[in-house]
Amino acid sequence: AHIELGQLSGDDCRRWSNSMFTNNLRKLTAGQGNRNALADLKGRLIAVADVYLATAEPDRYVVVLEGSSFAWLFERLDRYIIMDDVELEPLAQHRVLSVQGPNADAVVSAAGLPLPEQALAELDGVYVLRRDRTGLGGLDLLVPVERLEALWTALREAGAAAAGIEALEVLRVQAGKP
Repeated sequence: AHIELGQLSGDDCRRWSNSMFTNNLRKLTAGQGNRNALADLKGRLIAVADVYLATAEPDRYVVVLEGSSFAWLFERLDRYIIMDDVELEPLAQHRVLSVQGPNADAVVSAAGLPLPEQALAELDGVYVLRRDRTGLGGLDLLVPVERLEALWTALREAGAAAAGIEALEVLRVQAGKP
């Protein structure tokens, strides 16, 4: 699955973003998130994105796009930023590590990362997202490239094992997850 990461920020971000996505973003509290669709004027689905309100800044969203690029999203949304204080930018220096399975919380915690109380936790540039991709529980970690190897080592030492995208896809389909 193609996953890209980005963020929306600025003083008008909450109001503006609420009118661009299908789910209510204004009601999110710090650390909460929801799945959103981007539709055209006729209501046709253009993209799906998970949007999380950052824990440290009240006017910043972390956006996880699956199956489309942040450049594509930026091209479509940028035309609607006219007099608004809103910035869209990719998190190009982050990668996704997905820790799935019934022991995901214990493994991530043992690797020294915080567990989200709701949907998102942040620590030193690493975002920990509640994201069950298999029906067995799980977390996605958005990790700066320079910390990727060290975190992968810590996860393995805590009991994680590489499974590969094919295994993840089989478990996703077996769980009936879209």
